[in-house]
Amino acid sequence: MSARIQRTMKTSKPLIALSLCTFALGGVACGSSEPVAFSIPFSAVVGDQAFACGTDYDGVGKDGATITPGDLRFYVHDVTVVDEDGNDVAVTLDTSDAQLAGAVLLDFEDGTGACDTGSPGVNTAITGTIPGDVVVSAVRFTIGLPDELNHLDATTAEAPLNIPSLFWTWASGYIFMKVEAVNDADDVAYFHHGSTGCDGTPAEGFSCAYKNLAPIELPFTKDDQVVLDLEPIFAGVDVEAELAEDNRLRGCMSFSGDADCVSMFGAIGITYEENGGSPKQSAFSTSPR
Repeated sequence: MSARIQRTMKTSKPLIALSLCTFALGGVACGSSEPVAFSIPFSAVVGDQAFACGTDYDGVGKDGATITPGDLRFYVHDVTVVDEDGNDVAVTLDTSDAQLAGAVLLDFEDGTGACDTGSPGVNTAITGTIPGDVVVSAVRFTIGLPDELNHLDATTAEAPLNIPSLFWTWASGYIFMKVEAVNDADDVAYFHHGSTGCDGTPAEGFSCAYKNLAPIELPFTKDDQVVLDLEPIFAGVDVEAELAEDNRLRGCMSFSGDADCVSMFGAIGITYEENGGSPKQSAFSTSPR
């Protein structure tokens, strides 16, 4: 074999290795465990229509009402991915005005139309890093806030825990998920979900009879997004109900004994109070981005 051919063969091996590594870097960093950027995009829909403040949606609730959104915000924490072997891998979250101490505020309302929240900003993705050699097969997150974050002072806490309209002063805890639908008569149907039966003080701490945290697990690849559908949340609610002494609001504000809370909590996979059963969540799914 000539020296020229030998030199060519020697130099071609690193080139092949580099080519393979470059290809892998487009996905999982050539087998490296070095952290790579990772995001979980979210979108919201009402049935088969994209969510948008100021848009009317027909056929919502058990009475088939026409609604326009009034609010859509929710907190999540304990964000992980599941690898090919079924192992749970933590997502190291970025720090931003929407992400703090492992908690994320997902915010779809933009302050327009009936979404008169005074909050024009939106956030529709969880962002962070994962080890580069992880091939993601599913995502997991929990709707709500952990105990150590759930009883802060919303007037002094850092973003995104500094929003008084997402805090119950009477319950001394945050509203984990806030969804509001305005009907044709400008009446509001609510879903305000959070911990209930809470007692304590800021100095001594709080305990809650029902933490009402909702763990969600969904199949997921790098080409997917998480979709929240509001239709299942309102499916069991009479959005245009006439109010009465024993039914002071449409929907659920997590008051004890509120019948509408059973189906609304069930839509995100939570048993409401002592109603038994193990509801399977129906509000979240995944789809291609």
